[in-house]
Amino acid sequence: MWHADRVQVPQRSLAGKAAITVAGSSLVAVGTVGLFLPVIPGVVLIASGLAVLGREYGWARATLDRVTPARLKRRQPSDSEAEAA
Repeated sequence: MWHADRVQVPQRSLAGKAAITVAGSSLVAVGTVGLFLPVIPGVVLIASGLAVLGREYGWARATLDRVTPARLKRRQPSDSEAEAA
């Protein structure tokens, strides 16, 4: 099992941490509203907010990893793909 407490997060200044927290939280909040309104892409904004928060908080990175479908995660090229290139 992967644990969020094992992720090393770079140290930032208090202002940098506050900016990341405000921006990520705002995206998640607008995305939550977007789940109920047809004109706002809620899921995309929530995922974006978690990605921003994941730069500072391990729990956000772990949540994003847990809910992101495998096909959207960054793929490593297999040996057969490397030989074809």
